[in-house]
Amino acid sequence: TFTPPTAYKTVIITSVKTTTVSYGENLPCLGSTLCFKGIVTKVVDGDTLDVNKVRVRLALVNTPEKGEPGYNEASEFTSKICQVGSEAIVDVDDGQPIATDRLIARVICGGVVLNEALLESGHAVIDTRFCDVSEFASEAWAKEHGC
Repeated sequence: TFTPPTAYKTVIITSVKTTTVSYGENLPCLGSTLCFKGIVTKVVDGDTLDVNKVRVRLALVNTPEKGEPGYNEASEFTSKICQVGSEAIVDVDDGQPIATDRLIARVICGGVVLNEALLESGHAVIDTRFCDVSEFASEAWAKEHGC
């Protein structure tokens, strides 16, 4: 269950690690699973969006569901960071299986790691159920929030 904070804070993220992926484009990706650049086609809710019409669920974060307090704020926050029509980098989580209906990933829009920004702003909580398998569990943002 999501417990909304009493206040939200503004977060500015200033750096992202960069590595070269197999198809030669320099993208800020970890691991070896699928990593691609695309266009945000829809924001479903705070922790789910479509990139190139592919459904992407954010790894290790959980935002309020529809009808829960904070749902609208989390969805709006995601819409501001990853605006429809903007470019996004999707770094699929090596530690979680690729499902047929969606990818589980770290998403970067405008240089901002959306997973991290949602946690830092108080719009999401860490989903500890996947800390033992996610490739992103060792990232500072995940560790700082409970992985």
